[in-house]
Amino acid sequence: MTTQPCTLHHGLLLASLLPFARAAAQTIYVDTAADVVDFAGAKQVADLPGPDGVVSLAEAVLASDRTPGVQTIGFHVPPGEWTEPVLLPGRAVLTTFAGFHVHDTVVLDGRTQTAFTGDTNPGGGEVVVASEFHLENSVGSAAYGFDHTTFHVTGGSGNVLQGNTECGFEISASDSNQIGGAHPGEGNTGLYVVLERASSNVVWGNTLGRVSVLGRAGARPLAAGNCIGG
Repeated sequence: MTTQPCTLHHGLLLASLLPFARAAAQTIYVDTAADVVDFAGAKQVADLPGPDGVVSLAEAVLASDRTPGVQTIGFHVPPGEWTEPVLLPGRAVLTTFAGFHVHDTVVLDGRTQTAFTGDTNPGGGEVVVASEFHLENSVGSAAYGFDHTTFHVTGGSGNVLQGNTECGFEISASDSNQIGGAHPGEGNTGLYVVLERASSNVVWGNTLGRVSVLGRAGARPLAAGNCIGG
């Protein structure tokens, strides 16, 4: 496995992938912290909300996966539903037993919660996904502005993770992803980034405890061409 300093061709590669994450056609707003799925029909965006009149993150993820095109999932969770005032004050904490699993291309924008309720957590983002977020075989997805969230990116390629605070990033068998960026506000802070059997990823502009690059023999090549720092 190899790593190398960031050079211009890595920036051009990732720039070519960004339009996938930015071409969102619809925005779904999560407006409850409850973990419930009660909408019916084809369970697409047009079927939201269900009888309870609100949209949970589980519903938003399911509807986005089943609806053609690229959706943005935004957050307007009312402060009255914020459940961790001691451990995570000023943040909307969302959880589900099995974690949240995204398969289609999607933009996950935690910054929309800040726009809705103000900067209630001056040290970072206002949305916490406590039960982990999984991007599975997703191509060109993006996640911005989350706090204390662990992202698992498995398979797929060209995903962008920027402006997240106190987060962990595990990239497995997924290539050409961008964690952080060269411009103000694009870097992430957190404990770690792990690149496992993952190649041509760019990790830059972040403040992290560690970066691990792991390669395994087998069907996939060893991790190669990852760019750490720059």
